[in-house]
Amino acid sequence: MSENERLRINIQPVLSETEKLEIKNTRKYMIDMLMVLLAPMAMSFYYYGLRAVLLVLYAVLSALICEFLSSKIYKFRASYSDLSSIVTAISIAMCIPASSAWWVPVLITVFALAVVKFPFGNSRSLMFLPSAAGIAFLTVCNSASMFSYPVIPTTADKFAQLSSSNAALGNSIAYMLSQGNSIGINIISYIDIAVGNVSGPMGTTCAVAIIGGLLYLLIRRPRTAMMSFVYLGTCAVYAFLFPRITTGRGISIIMELCSGLTGFAALLFVTNETLAPKRTNARVLYAVLMGLITMILRTFGSIEDSTVFAVLIANAFACTLDQKLPITKREQLLLDKKKEAEAMSTDKPIDTDEQSQIVAQKVMEIINNSEETQESAEDENGGVGNE
Repeated sequence: MSENERLRINIQPVLSETEKLEIKNTRKYMIDMLMVLLAPMAMSFYYYGLRAVLLVLYAVLSALICEFLSSKIYKFRASYSDLSSIVTAISIAMCIPASSAWWVPVLITVFALAVVKFPFGNSRSLMFLPSAAGIAFLTVCNSASMFSYPVIPTTADKFAQLSSSNAALGNSIAYMLSQGNSIGINIISYIDIAVGNVSGPMGTTCAVAIIGGLLYLLIRRPRTAMMSFVYLGTCAVYAFLFPRITTGRGISIIMELCSGLTGFAALLFVTNETLAPKRTNARVLYAVLMGLITMILRTFGSIEDSTVFAVLIANAFACTLDQKLPITKREQLLLDKKKEAEAMSTDKPIDTDEQSQIVAQKVMEIINNSEETQESAEDENGGVGNE
């Protein structure tokens, strides 16, 4: 039976072993991302109560419905089990104001999945990060809905319905920086930043939660966490060299790293395995590029926080970085081994002009195979494997 006949009578194709393995690896990655999201979600629920819970539910339900409908429209097999749509939805919910109307997470999630993700396949065939694209879309269309942050409600109001019509608005750190204002040297201000007791995107303001997620990522996925630290380091260096406030370079670094989506992007946006380059030196340059674009757009742009635009621009260069950067000695060694193996099976040698095109794929196949073998051995021993 042909593929067209299967689709016409609505028979789902049988997954190959390769596809099953891809879904399994994606699920492992997404479970780690859900673990990273636990602390930001908990803090958003603590500060904003019922409203935060409802916004997350709106986003997740929209994602599941959108994946079901998109699978019918685009004729693909829905893979709810890989958890990618749920992670995208929760990420979006964490990046919006707690006073957002119900349609805000719904619209962003539908755009992210139906327009940016599913037309190109699934979470393993992305061109741009869906959550960043969805947030950027609403920022361009209606920036007021993205940057109107409520003050932290009192204990009595945490389980009340907090809407944009009755919420008292506060000034986020990103807004303060855009106006050249500083938090000063009051120790209480720094404690508030550490615990997230400041206005801003509801799941991104708690520095302790972000640091906890980075540590978890460092233990579970050190190669991925490397990009997070390089990204934050680039932002910190830029903030030190070109401060937007006059009260000190140290305060400038703290405010920049704790403002807007900077810390959250280090956790969820920079680290997307599908979009990030595969080679180590390309990953470093990718994170540096994203950090520089983030800070340049903040300095010269008119938008309060343009982190998502920097993410999308960097996404466009990921493949180019993999292909065009010079081959390192370690990569050349692995490539030579691959060439020797292929020379034993065929008389046709690999053209040297093709090395820059295939090195990323061939090198990462060897690295990933060794990592998967190590992880499988650790799983059999009952341990928790690190990548």
